[in-house]
Amino acid sequence: MVTRFPAYRDFEASRIATNDATMSLLVSTRLAALVLDAVSQDQRSKHLPVVFPSLEHAERLNRTPADAARLILNAERHLTYMAIPFVLAVYSTFIVDVIQMLRIARVDEHTNDPNRLMLGEFHDYLQQIGLSLPNREKELFDFIRRIRNRIIHYGGIEGSRLRSAFMGMSSDAQQLWRYLSGGDPPLGSPTEQLALEARHLTPALAVTNHLGEAVNVALADLIPSGLWADIVVQDFTAQSVPAGPAQRLRKLLGYARFYYGRLGLGEGYLEDALGRHLTSLEEEKGGSSH
Repeated sequence: MVTRFPAYRDFEASRIATNDATMSLLVSTRLAALVLDAVSQDQRSKHLPVVFPSLEHAERLNRTPADAARLILNAERHLTYMAIPFVLAVYSTFIVDVIQMLRIARVDEHTNDPNRLMLGEFHDYLQQIGLSLPNREKELFDFIRRIRNRIIHYGGIEGSRLRSAFMGMSSDAQQLWRYLSGGDPPLGSPTEQLALEARHLTPALAVTNHLGEAVNVALADLIPSGLWADIVVQDFTAQSVPAGPAQRLRKLLGYARFYYGRLGLGEGYLEDALGRHLTSLEEEKGGSSH
């Protein structure tokens, strides 16, 4: 069971949205290819704006149906090129949020800007301050990070080190890639673009999900209960707060059970945190009236 604090909910929602959007685009390309393949013989030599005069943006792909179908099916590679860096960016945002939480809790006493940490530094950094993370997923994350770097910095050109990076992983990490993607990575020539398909996005989605859950579980044990109670109250009051004190506390307890049930926070912790929050609001109001 995970603790569903705001940063984790955002991370989970973004990861799911990325998967849904990518798969929707993939299915759309396959459907478009089927439609183009069904164009009548007398229309096959014409261009899309003529064949589909009411289709918005058809003029932007001024090709014959056969040419357009080929381009549409090849777009899968570029969709994957765009999606993998975004998935890792979503994970990066979550990790920065976690580090900020650990600093508020004084578990992490560093003062450097966590936004300046490199993707390849995150997991060592977290482990140094007490978070235990699974080695297999860390290895595979590092390989996916290398793919991301080849996409962003080299236009998808494979380079000379990606193959050795895969072969240098443990057999468990290699098998996890094969299980998630359905085979070995599409490695060819160092001078050619990576022939990525939508299935090669799955390891990025799955590994960031597994690591996100591992970070979540470790975080629950590192942050003191009193601070977690403050987080719950801030989260709760950011939604909607009933006016009556008794109803407010009852709703807060229900909210804590639903989103933070793994923590097992007692009513006393939550009631004290709610009191601190309300006192702070009153002091802010008093200060602003002068």
